[in-house]
Amino acid sequence: MYSVYISGAIEHNDNFVLDFTRAKIQLEKKGFRVLSPLDTKAHKNNLPAKFCMMEAVDMLKDADMITVVTKDIPSAGMKIELELAKYYEIPYVQYDILLQEEK
Repeated sequence: MYSVYISGAIEHNDNFVLDFTRAKIQLEKKGFRVLSPLDTKAHKNNLPAKFCMMEAVDMLKDADMITVVTKDIPSAGMKIELELAKYYEIPYVQYDILLQEEK
């Protein structure tokens, strides 16, 4: 089972919980193990964004790939995650491709 880290805008996105939850459910139905910033202890305890980011970066290291669920909304954290993924040699895969049916 491949693990996919979901990245996207959180701070400037009023719908981030819905966006990330929907993505997690859809990807899990496809058989992926989903690594989500919403699953960090910092997020669950409503800590400031920098603490969530610290935990999310640790989570990213365990991913086989990274995808973006809210690419239309600018996000500094998302840019950092994508740059770290590149540095860690974790491939970026478009979200819609991960959801496609197998042929």
